Amino acid sequence: MHPILHIFGKEVSAYGVMVLTGLIVAYIAMLILLRAKKDKRYDDFKLAGLMGLAFGLAGSYLFKPIVNLITWPFDPGRYAGLTFFETLRAMFGEIVFYGGLLGAIAGVAFFCKLFKTPILPMMDIGAVVVPLGHAFGRIGCLLGGCCYGEEVGIENPFAVVYPEYPIPELSAFVAPDGVPLLNVPGLESAFLLALFVFQVLLFIRGNRDGRNLAAYLIGYGTWRFIIEYYRGDALRGIYGPFSTSQYVALALIIAGALLLIRMHRQIAQRLETSYN
Repeated sequence: MHPILHIFGKEVSAYGVMVLTGLIVAYIAMLILLRAKKDKRYDDFKLAGLMGLAFGLAGSYLFKPIVNLITWPFDPGRYAGLTFFETLRAMFGEIVFYGGLLGAIAGVAFFCKLFKTPILPMMDIGAVVVPLGHAFGRIGCLLGGCCYGEEVGIENPFAVVYPEYPIPELSAFVAPDGVPLLNVPGLESAFLLALFVFQVLLFIRGNRDGRNLAAYLIGYGTWRFIIEYYRGDALRGIYGPFSTSQYVALALIIAGALLLIRMHRQIAQRLETSYN
């Protein structure tokens, strides 16, 4: 756990640095792939990507407070015993990936609506590079001590032991020190890199009709739903049988499945038209 990095004599958040690095790397990867494909709408993709980044950053900051405000009436004692500063930290002080993803989708959709541009090709290239940027963000989680896993035996090959958190007043919100925990951020980072490779291979085939988007929604949604069972940070919110992230994951899986059904129906209609 190294939540604070020293860069040019300044203390900066390791998580923030990794999130920013992920955004930059993902954007550069998108430009490289589009250049390689010699896409005629290169400039449109660049602008849509920038709008997606802007909306994504806003969504990542707004997701948690919105969810907390909506769910607070169902659990009014959630922040009982916390100081005012700790309550603000629990409600607002976190960047949430799902919020960034939903915000980015909204930003790209707004761009396509504004400039009357087909949305699926935009979403497809986004679905290719998002896992790459997200992988860097999860490394930031590992450095920052958030999104940690449940307690496991020290002999577990995926165990990680965090040191004492250097900011005592925030220690209640991060991984406990000296306890072997499942390295959930590291495992997710590895999965996301594998998903990125798979998405690149699918993209290279040249079919930008929603396949990359569907593959991402179903693939990441399934992974996230499962890995949530091995998380140990209960403050993320659990409502009924599932956590907040699992409800969102189910929505992603359903959206991906509906997109696949739509694609197959369109293919079947084209084939039927060609035969007739």
